[in-house]
Amino acid sequence: LEFMFVSVFDASGDQLGGTLTNADGDYQVTGIPAGDYRLRFSSISLAPFVSNFAYEFYNDKATLAQSETVLVEQGSDTPGIDAEMAPGGSISGTITDTSGTPLADVCVLVQEDSLPSLDLSAPANFAITDIAITDATCNYTAGGLRTGSYRLYFVN
Repeated sequence: LEFMFVSVFDASGDQLGGTLTNADGDYQVTGIPAGDYRLRFSSISLAPFVSNFAYEFYNDKATLAQSETVLVEQGSDTPGIDAEMAPGGSISGTITDTSGTPLADVCVLVQEDSLPSLDLSAPANFAITDIAITDATCNYTAGGLRTGSYRLYFVN
């Protein structure tokens, strides 16, 4: 699958990097030092890359804590770290101001309820599950969601 996002997390759960898959579904994350890492595979809800596959962690795990580690050795490729994506659910809606006027270009951040709440003042230090932006008709759809509870943050 093309345009799937592969995220790399360290042992403490901090996201260190990521990349998109190419037209053949292949990917390569570079610039990661040697060590043990966890990977998340997810779809994207931002046009023109919209897809609706449920995110998963390496080896078909639902959470970072459950995921299996991947050993990266300096100077060599770690092949065969693949994922088979399943269809996901979505959340959608229309954004309006307090008077009911629709608002375009509002960013909707979707976060699993199990993750620590977002600190929007420190955007480099938060984990989100998906991002959507309201379109010209002020509607949004955030997809690729597993069954569960989510928090939504609206940023204008």
